[in-house]
Amino acid sequence: MNLDLEFKISKAAEIIQSSKFVVALTGAGISTESGIPDFRSPGTGLWTKKDPMKYASLDAFLQNPSAYWERALDPDGLGNKILDAKPSKAHLCIAELEQLGYLRSVITQNIDNLHQKAGNSDVIELHGTIYTAHCMDCGTKYERKKVLGWIKNGELPPRCKKDGCNGILKSDTILFGEQLDPNTLRKAVDMAKSADCMLVLGSSLVVTPAAHLPFLTIQNGGKLIIINLQETPHDINANLIIREKIGNIMPKILEKLKKL
Repeated sequence: MNLDLEFKISKAAEIIQSSKFVVALTGAGISTESGIPDFRSPGTGLWTKKDPMKYASLDAFLQNPSAYWERALDPDGLGNKILDAKPSKAHLCIAELEQLGYLRSVITQNIDNLHQKAGNSDVIELHGTIYTAHCMDCGTKYERKKVLGWIKNGELPPRCKKDGCNGILKSDTILFGEQLDPNTLRKAVDMAKSADCMLVLGSSLVVTPAAHLPFLTIQNGGKLIIINLQETPHDINANLIIREKIGNIMPKILEKLKKL
């Protein structure tokens, strides 16, 4: 390990240890280490290969919900990769941060439930979750695996089973052109404002409103640590930037914390 990186790891541990309200903001970069492709990395990101307006927009879903759900059966598709994924070392370290009393909450842009699988108890899912679906008419919730079973049996689009409803089911992921849940966003804003330290882990910080959350922490005197392979628009505001894989860095930060 070079001296500059060792210094940054020690500094990150010191900032976390001296903070009273640490919040993590996580993006797709943390889940690539669990085998889930990200969206915006040059040349490899999902949205560099496919038009999100055709595959993941509310308009596209409403125009042809059957096509949307039919793609969900693709064994190599994003949905099935997410369902099969297991928490990475990075996820497990973030869960341990909470268990050790350092971390108050995780705000995530991810839909993969991996923070909960790793053991985090306070997770704010800004963009929803792929694990459930709901009826667009009555709001009844369904597990995704159950919905996929109906699709495999030829039910396209899948419909609500509540007596007298028969509404079309939609995944609980937030699509392009769809508003975030206001209560979820309010919780995230409150956490960001309360934080005296925000860890940004694997987020490009270009998608709003998540991209605005670090501003709220900074405006209230909090510190900002960014661990991300690519540059972000918030780098200029960060107290510390580490351009390494999160799964390589977080175990080292945890090790330092345990020695402080």
